[in-house]
Amino acid sequence: MKVLRVINSLEMGGAERSIETNVPIHIKNGISVDVLLLSGARTPFYESLISKGVTIYVTSKTSIYNPWNIIKIIPYLRKYDIVHVHTFPAFYWVCFAKLLSFSNTTLVYTEHSTSNRRRNKPIFKLIDRFVFSRYKHIISISDATTKNLIKYIGHNHCITTIYNGVDFKPYNQVITPIELFPGSGNYRIITQIASFRYPKDQKTTIKSLIYLDPSVHAVFVGTGATMDYCKELSEELGVADRVHFLGIRTDVPTIVASSDIIVMSSIYEGFGRAAVEGMAGRKPVIASNVPGLRDIVSGAGLLFTSQKDNELAECIRRLLASSTYYDEVAKNCHERAGKYNVDRMIDGYENVYRSVKRCQKLL
Repeated sequence: MKVLRVINSLEMGGAERSIETNVPIHIKNGISVDVLLLSGARTPFYESLISKGVTIYVTSKTSIYNPWNIIKIIPYLRKYDIVHVHTFPAFYWVCFAKLLSFSNTTLVYTEHSTSNRRRNKPIFKLIDRFVFSRYKHIISISDATTKNLIKYIGHNHCITTIYNGVDFKPYNQVITPIELFPGSGNYRIITQIASFRYPKDQKTTIKSLIYLDPSVHAVFVGTGATMDYCKELSEELGVADRVHFLGIRTDVPTIVASSDIIVMSSIYEGFGRAAVEGMAGRKPVIASNVPGLRDIVSGAGLLFTSQKDNELAECIRRLLASSTYYDEVAKNCHERAGKYNVDRMIDGYENVYRSVKRCQKLL
């Protein structure tokens, strides 16, 4: 079985990290898997896959939104049994490429979000419904994502919920904390691991600092369109000396071990991989009370109303004020993490591959 995983890029993000984690495991399990990118920036995730012997192709150096990518994708469709796509606009381009190519490859798509801006525009709703209909199987990463997707496209045909998974092996080893910034060991560290995009809402985490003791610092892992705005905001609020931007990192287990609290302040979220990573690393997790994140964190970590920076600050304050309470929440989070082991995700994906491959043979 030959599988091509297609995604916009290997920048920081849950979908990107799942590819970086999962593709080498699929290959070890005997499935031939390559990766196709619309943007080939040599990110740490890119380098990690290359170092593990994974073959990576890049369509072109044009914008990921350039329709010319459709033509560039066509030759690849004829080489693989299954083309498994993640993220928009790769979701569109692969669909249209298959229509033009008349290839027999089977398309699979993973939906990573409970919402997006296209869903608020009637014209995109029509286009999306058509595009979804061209995919043989759709994987959804959480119950909330599945529920919202069914409501959006109007049916549940060939949708399977497979929770995102985290490889716990690195977290089960003894990890020596590192300095996340000069002198970080002298402060209480709240860390947010996410690409800088509107839904991730790093600004709420930054704004929460004005309610907290100066000994509390915020660390952000990732890059993206809203990062410059967040830097400007931290200056405006007078907390720039307490906000630290680490860029894209692949040593997430070490970063978690070097932090006190993991925060996810998303406005909407399909799953919340970073929340599970924090839990796996035995850290208390605080997340916004939105679908996707709520399912993971409720009853283990702490939830706050989305975009309410004062509520987030109160959650942080409660954890840091009592070591007993801190340890209790951390313990509950670690127990919850077991539900999201990467092995379950790998088994789920490979079952989908085998299922669509059997259907392909019957046609």
